[in-house]
Amino acid sequence: EIELLEFENKESLLRAHLKEIQKFYDYILIDCPPSLNILTINALTAADTVLIPIQCEYYALEGLNQVLKTVNLIKKKLNPQLETEGVVFTMYDARTNLSLQVVENVKENLNTVILLGKFIINPPPEPYRTDHTNPCDRRSPDTVFPSPHAMR
Repeated sequence: EIELLEFENKESLLRAHLKEIQKFYDYILIDCPPSLNILTINALTAADTVLIPIQCEYYALEGLNQVLKTVNLIKKKLNPQLETEGVVFTMYDARTNLSLQVVENVKENLNTVILLGKFIINPPPEPYRTDHTNPCDRRSPDTVFPSPHAMR
């Protein structure tokens, strides 16, 4: 990050580099650190859309507000095409009131897509089967299940 300080147009460096390769890809995902610094600004300046992860805890709502302000500022000053794709909740647990309250609060205050998904990292092992002829028939250990509750 410190090395970027000496460059002119440091907010647009990533966009310039991605323009050279974007024709080779359908999608380019940019994962950002959980801080609003020059690296994040570079990513938002280069992006078409942004998907905002939010932990299901009270203080995350304050962070979401800060991220939305930054996205709006980037859209106004550096990248007018930037759109908010939606919000995806992390550490969501429908059994806790806090998770339900955070989701409800975001739904009430944002006009955006809400994604509730389930990531199964280590599912219970399946019994060993010898009739698998195609390895693709087996379940992947990291599977994403979209929620029927996703809404716009």
